[in-house]
Amino acid sequence: MNLSEFSVKNWQFMLVMFVGVVALGLNSLFTMPRSEDPTFEAPTFIISVIYPGTDPKDMEELVVDPVEKRLNELKDVRNIRTTIDDGLAVFLLEYDYSIDNDEKKQEIAREVNSMRGILPNDIFDIRYFQFDPGLVNIVHSAKFHQGMITVQIMRCHTFLKRVIVLITATFRPRFNPFSVLLSHNLHF
Repeated sequence: MNLSEFSVKNWQFMLVMFVGVVALGLNSLFTMPRSEDPTFEAPTFIISVIYPGTDPKDMEELVVDPVEKRLNELKDVRNIRTTIDDGLAVFLLEYDYSIDNDEKKQEIAREVNSMRGILPNDIFDIRYFQFDPGLVNIVHSAKFHQGMITVQIMRCHTFLKRVIVLITATFRPRFNPFSVLLSHNLHF
């Protein structure tokens, strides 16, 4: 006897099962906590090294190579991505989701503190952060108007870009390494 034959012969049983599944679904819908931006702890950490006055080639030789060598020795690291800019290197470490975030955060803190001895003495700052979805910028803008020509849109775009840069520079409370990682993917 296959499933369809069983369902037709025992329609009362299938009706009770269907009502039970719907009841469980409705119960989950009304009792499960929901939020627009749910909080979760991703096993992703960011290490930023600020070394003013260096170009990307020097940053790679003096900072990135020794730091990546130390980071590759850590356990359970799934991926390491490095972004190098003038005077700045940002390392993005991704771990497996099976690890304990607090334990890995302490391990990263130990590694960052021990790296200070192998890096040049005139490094301005070394910081580490755990990825937090609340730190991601949520502003998206689009400029479109049917009656505008391309030159007018570009002028409007340039003006808005300057205003955003001015506002960002004025009200920036602290260094945000996500802006460095995201700035390479955004094109104005």
